[in-house]
Amino acid sequence: NLILDDVWDSKAWRTIKNCFPENNNGGMILVTTRNDQMAYVSESKEPHHKLSFMDKERSWELFHKEVFCRRNCPPELESIGRSIVETCKGLPLAIKTTAGLVAQRERSEDAWEEIMNLLPYWSVA
Repeated sequence: NLILDDVWDSKAWRTIKNCFPENNNGGMILVTTRNDQMAYVSESKEPHHKLSFMDKERSWELFHKEVFCRRNCPPELESIGRSIVETCKGLPLAIKTTAGLVAQRERSEDAWEEIMNLLPYWSVA
């Protein structure tokens, strides 16, 4: 079994696809993409599953759980925390990655604002 995550380039997909056996010997290839056209280029006989993004509240819950575990978020950090979460655009991996960065920093508005300002350069979403 093989997982190819976040495949964007259909030309690259066609190139690597030729390396896979076509004997249907029980193996499986799982391809994830945010590019709708990739789903058609893959020429899969299996159905495609379109996943939706997490809504704002579920995104916040995931971030909160990763940063604070079972503790409450200090009220002075909730607004900046929610702004940080919005930059992740509902993508669970981006939320978890960003939460991991935030959890390692000081829990202060200044530290979190610094992270917020750097997020566009880190390209987590």
